[in-house]
Amino acid sequence: MIRPSLIALLIGILLAASQAATVRSTAIVDLGFNEKSGPAVDTATGGQANNTGRLLAGARRVPTPFSTTTGGRALLLEAGRKQFVQVPNSPDISRGKAVSVAMLLINFHAANDAGTHGLFGKRSTDKASHSNYGLNFQPKTDLIQFYVNDGTGFRIVHYSVKSLLGVRQRVHLVATMAVGDAPGADKDTDHDDVRMRLFINGQPATRIGKPGKDLAEGTDIWLLDLKTTALTNTAPLTIGASSTAIEHFSGIIDEFQLFDRELTANDAATLFSEVAGADAGKRFSQDKQPVAGLPAAPQLATTSLRGLQIGQTTRLVLTGKNLGPNPLVVAPFAGLQSKVVAGSNAGKLTVDITLSKTAPAGLFPLRISTIAGLSNPLTVAVDRLPQRPVGTASSAAPSPLPVALSGMISGAEISRGHVRAKAGQRLVADVEARRLGSGCEPVVEIKNALGTPLAIEWSKVPLRGDTRAEVTVPADGVYTIEVHDLSFKAPGNSPFRVKIGDLAL
Repeated sequence: MIRPSLIALLIGILLAASQAATVRSTAIVDLGFNEKSGPAVDTATGGQANNTGRLLAGARRVPTPFSTTTGGRALLLEAGRKQFVQVPNSPDISRGKAVSVAMLLINFHAANDAGTHGLFGKRSTDKASHSNYGLNFQPKTDLIQFYVNDGTGFRIVHYSVKSLLGVRQRVHLVATMAVGDAPGADKDTDHDDVRMRLFINGQPATRIGKPGKDLAEGTDIWLLDLKTTALTNTAPLTIGASSTAIEHFSGIIDEFQLFDRELTANDAATLFSEVAGADAGKRFSQDKQPVAGLPAAPQLATTSLRGLQIGQTTRLVLTGKNLGPNPLVVAPFAGLQSKVVAGSNAGKLTVDITLSKTAPAGLFPLRISTIAGLSNPLTVAVDRLPQRPVGTASSAAPSPLPVALSGMISGAEISRGHVRAKAGQRLVADVEARRLGSGCEPVVEIKNALGTPLAIEWSKVPLRGDTRAEVTVPADGVYTIEVHDLSFKAPGNSPFRVKIGDLAL
């Protein structure tokens, strides 16, 4: 009779053998993001270190959209908030000979997004940007960049964003690199070349662009003659950004693994099934439209003001779609803080924006960031002028000077703002319309209280199609600034901002 203890031992051996047979079990870093809170715990049985992933800048977990089972979690990242995961440097993530990185992801960046966004990177922040390995992408140019950098410059293999990542589609990505000696055309026998491979949903991806210094062998790409000993660095591994400081990503990431070897094509296909399910290929191939259940990307339509005042707080009323939850105002300069006012909703967002005293002057794109990604931009001006809607500067309550009045015109509409000025004062009315993206051809008129025109100007080439009028005020009183389209056929809701006062232009 076989003893129960022997049976238990045999079962244990068989289970261990079964587990060892999986590709995932050979990972040396494995972050599943299934914890309720706190850092991502490394569940890999291999490896030399405890490779905990720190969730930074408020990165948070959401129910996973990748699995058909309930209870799993994934990581939601917002580029506008510069959220990412950081894994400290260790012998496991610093790979001198070979590495494979695998992850599930959904990209939230629209096809016209001109920014660069990192999925992962072990990239130093010094001037040379030594990169052990990294992958980023730019939707507008349709370029995925899988790269290394030995200190002499980036060596890159390009792939198509549209073909491989899409927008708001489920993707399993495996990127591998291994040091070796390239076959054939390589003139030496030194192990100073790096083979790069990319797999999407278990299938090998084909690079785009001309080979350059590289050697193509099917879908394998060899980067020739590198200083391979200089690839490793002491930088942390970042997930959802190219480094701790740059190229942040908006989307969902799940099931991140790192291997100390080059995964084969069969390994990549097997791992895809292991982490996403045996039917994942069929499910993921149906994602020609955005994955069901994901929040829609925010869309901006209008803003009550087209200007922000340096060193002050300006209240904007923004309209659009999907402007929540947890909206954040994003602009490409430092010194901006925003606070959403109570009563805001997904269609109308009231926000107080405070600029530091050192904020730069100029024209800048303003966007809204939510968990679903970044909105389209609306151009706003930043300067030291008080900002008001044009409708608040009435003849009964004219605005003091200087001031910037914002408004919109459609068709034959004439927008009028009223200001109080003194005799002998220089009065300039500078219209920003085309510079804000407006479709109208602006005309500006300065009139006295009786409606007599004192100055009228049309579009000017140096102002990029905008216009400017100037007078010396003849007498104390109220003056009217009129803005209309040259043909009185302004496209609907054409925005403008007119700066008024003794302006140094």
